Amino acid sequence: MNTHQTSNIGANNVAPIVYPDLLNVLQPGLASINELGQPETYLLILEMFVQQYESFNDELKTAIKTNNGPEVHALIHTLKGSSGALGLQRLNEISTELDLQITQRVDIETLSFEPLYKCVSSSITDCIQVLNLNQKKQSQSLATVDGDLSEMLVSLRSKLHNHELITQPFINLLISILNEKNCRKYDQVVDLVKEFEYSKAYQSLIDLD
Repeated sequence: MNTHQTSNIGANNVAPIVYPDLLNVLQPGLASINELGQPETYLLILEMFVQQYESFNDELKTAIKTNNGPEVHALIHTLKGSSGALGLQRLNEISTELDLQITQRVDIETLSFEPLYKCVSSSITDCIQVLNLNQKKQSQSLATVDGDLSEMLVSLRSKLHNHELITQPFINLLISILNEKNCRKYDQVVDLVKEFEYSKAYQSLIDLD
């Protein structure tokens, strides 16, 4: 797959995100969250979007079938905000228009939701492609730089100390190395990192050292 990289907006020497050449809906340059200049945060939010909206179409269809107007409105209104922040421009436009029509009390049965269903599916596909591409890239990079346990722990300590976002690929590689070396004493540290308890994880790591 041919890929291209976005420019690194941040000033912390963070590797830029890699995108597929062809995306159906996602336009990263329009994502308001990218103004923070934190690529890892953007990837984390993409992952959260996929988790939250994988079942969106089924939930919306159920709400429509049961004529649950408030639930239909709530689902679409939430989607409108999320899609705009991530740069899912077409999805944001469709959900914004539906949100406006429902607010104006247009009968739900007269609205066409098929374009929304298709756009949600395409948006999730885009997000998954970006996540998979960057997880592979980050894993390869980490394996090269931090393949040794001691180096991984030094890197982890630095990230925790600076309150940097610790990505899932980093955690996966750390767990893999710990399992390979049958080293269980860092399990609590890993668990705290997964829960974003960075201060507690840092203290626990210092205590073990």
